[in-house]
Amino acid sequence: MDVAELRLWLQLVVETELKPAELKLNPLLPNLTFKIRRGDSLVQELGGINMAHIKGQQTLSPALKGRLTRLKGEKLKFYNNDFDPEFKNLNVIEREEREIFLDILKERKHTLENRLKERKRALATDTDLLGVTVIGFDSKPHTDVEAEAVDIEADILRTKKALNALSGTKECPFVWDIAFVEIFTGERAGFDIVIGNPPYVRHEQIADPMLDREESAPESKTVYKGKLIQSVYRLWPSFFGVDSEKPKHKIAEKSDLYIYFYFHGMALLNNKGSFCFITSNSWLDVDYGKDLQQFLLEYGHIKMVIDNQAKRSFSSADVNTVITLLAAPEKRVVPLHTKMARFVMFKVPFEQVITHDVFTFIEAVKDRYSNPAYRVCPLDQKTLFEKGCDIPEDDESHAIPTRGKSQGPLIKVARYIGNKWGGKYLRAPDIYWTILDKGKGKLVRLGDIAEVRRGFTTGANEFFYLTNEEIQEWGIEAEFLKPVIVSPRECASVEVVLKDLKYKAFCCNLNMKEIKGTAALEYIKWGEKQSFDCRPSCRNRSLWYSFPEKEWAKVLWPMIHNDRLSVFWNKKRVAVDHNLFEIYGFDDDVLWGSLAWTGQVLFRELHGRANLGQGALKTEGIDIKTLCIIGLGDKKIREGFKSSRSALSERNIGNVKDESAKNDRHLLDSVVFDLLSFSKGEREAIYEAAIELVESRLKKADSLNA
Repeated sequence: MDVAELRLWLQLVVETELKPAELKLNPLLPNLTFKIRRGDSLVQELGGINMAHIKGQQTLSPALKGRLTRLKGEKLKFYNNDFDPEFKNLNVIEREEREIFLDILKERKHTLENRLKERKRALATDTDLLGVTVIGFDSKPHTDVEAEAVDIEADILRTKKALNALSGTKECPFVWDIAFVEIFTGERAGFDIVIGNPPYVRHEQIADPMLDREESAPESKTVYKGKLIQSVYRLWPSFFGVDSEKPKHKIAEKSDLYIYFYFHGMALLNNKGSFCFITSNSWLDVDYGKDLQQFLLEYGHIKMVIDNQAKRSFSSADVNTVITLLAAPEKRVVPLHTKMARFVMFKVPFEQVITHDVFTFIEAVKDRYSNPAYRVCPLDQKTLFEKGCDIPEDDESHAIPTRGKSQGPLIKVARYIGNKWGGKYLRAPDIYWTILDKGKGKLVRLGDIAEVRRGFTTGANEFFYLTNEEIQEWGIEAEFLKPVIVSPRECASVEVVLKDLKYKAFCCNLNMKEIKGTAALEYIKWGEKQSFDCRPSCRNRSLWYSFPEKEWAKVLWPMIHNDRLSVFWNKKRVAVDHNLFEIYGFDDDVLWGSLAWTGQVLFRELHGRANLGQGALKTEGIDIKTLCIIGLGDKKIREGFKSSRSALSERNIGNVKDESAKNDRHLLDSVVFDLLSFSKGEREAIYEAAIELVESRLKKADSLNA
């Protein structure tokens, strides 16, 4: 905390431009104690009770309003180092914060109890002078009043638990509504601005920040993550559902920590507040970002999502970032078509272009716009929502019967499954949309007509993959060894060449009695001494050392990409490691060519995950399924791809820029160019866009070393 205070003081003294009058009137070094608080800002627990905004919205009594006004004044005196404060020290102010919050809870409990009495009177029955039963007067239906009474009783119980938890402790942990009671109980009921750079913590590393690292065992991490998820559900019951144990939307367990900060940060705003975060860009394109996307579309207003292809923001974090500007979310679903979202990609460093005039212009843009400094893609939130919806073929849980419970056909209702906001709306050049437009009826989503499988995950590469030297050392029999491609770097050309592969896979699917007396058995026993059989992926197999014997795919797609477009032809069907994906389709030749043409670089770059700060691009199976391929089994197309593959197999594959100048590469690309009737200018634009997307990704990673 001392370091944080020092940093803020330096900002005031060194970096902030102050007028002479301000220097005389305001303290140069204000007391920041009540502006900086230490604690867990996400899980707001006290005595096992979640305290996050538990008071809810309520009208305060004049007495409490007066105490809040006085508290604000005393905090301001403390901030300004006033020599005549009413509250003489820090402890007195903290005690008053706590007492005010206690009294707010007591007042809330009293108000709720009175409301419950009213509801019960409305439900009460009596008889008049004639003996006729009279139901308590209320304009609402009887069932609605009963439901209200149940909700009020639950609210009273929560308030009582919070009171007991707070009354039973002297050491009060950080709770937003206590530490900033004057903010959340004032007229604004929240902060005007929430701005932040949440920590970059992957889901596997999320742990209770109040525990030492040594105390963060896997079990405690699981418990804490569960509390995190529940805290978000309770903040936004209108979206996640009132029953946090059975949410309408489930936060993915693979969500990185910053996702929780988004939901909590937005809950701190008043209804006219503004939100600004700089975070990893992964939520724009990965599966765990879909719930955040849907929440923002339905309840919020996405003002801008800003990226910079020229320069990364931070050198110490191996992630690429975006800046997200949001308005305060609503408590209920808002009409989507009334909100315009703008995705802005700057092509030069921020410091060279950001001015008031630039942002004024960007805020007025209604259609896609580009100039040498930046590109803007505006979309109304209704369109964004529709483009992220789908009806899974195998999902009947969202189907609605049109007649009765068991009659009539089922109508499937579209649900939001997420979209590639980063790829499509931030990084996509105009020619990307031209490809989609001209490809209508000819290009299809890969996942609709082909199967994507990740290569084999051994769980113990050091056991399963052996070099020639290790094979000779152990004397393992040839029948237990199979060629395997472990890394895309082993394939210099289009075709997988056996002599270029560095490893053989240990492949034994017999029990140990059946291989008695073999070197393979001795090798397995050695592996057990190394505890390879106890590793998660291994111990779940019937034979921990087994390796699949199957027909591996001919078309292989790498998971990680640098500057090449590598789509491999696995003619010999060698085994495949999990660093690559197998693609099974209706026509292997057409499938290979559809993935290998230069235009596919655009889809790879835009649909892949560019959040790896070292410049690499990652494509998971779910990303590969969104790529566009030719959906026709035409003989001319097939022969064109086979001919070009034969030529490309004779040499090493270079980077995208070098490849775009090769005649045999042009032979491959012309198959697609001709099919989609691209003009000469459009063909050149595809090459330019492919080169620019790859180079900008790599240059961005290098920008911090310049």
